[in-house]
Amino acid sequence: MPPADIQEIEQDIVLAMAGNVHAVMDGEWEDREWVHLFVDAEIAPDGSQTSSITFALARKPGGRLEEISFRLPREAKRLLNDLAEAMRQPGGERWSSAQLRIEQDGRYGVEFSYDPPRRLGGDLLDKRFDDYLLRWLETPEGARFA
Repeated sequence: MPPADIQEIEQDIVLAMAGNVHAVMDGEWEDREWVHLFVDAEIAPDGSQTSSITFALARKPGGRLEEISFRLPREAKRLLNDLAEAMRQPGGERWSSAQLRIEQDGRYGVEFSYDPPRRLGGDLLDKRFDDYLLRWLETPEGARFA
């Protein structure tokens, strides 16, 4: 698939995520404004299973940043599977996980891994992102909100 088509799928994923940020896992979104979105998505090699960790770094007006988990929309899951298929390697291998970071101004970055997926592989207590907010605040992007 041409790089332009891959980029279009990525942009559609960004829009699907940003449009669903209000579907929080616990509580209500209320009047929060997000500044950063994150998803770590895993997809089984045949696309039959997915696992995701999805959250927004957001704050109420005048408040502190907090990490708010939200549901990865079905459309984003479908698009992630489409992206994995579109990026399939010549030998048939697909990436197994993707980390997508979205900034409020629309900039985004995606990293892909071909390593075995952690959560789908049995690590149900994946703790890699437990201190994500603190680490993000140490980046040049996050320092603006510290």
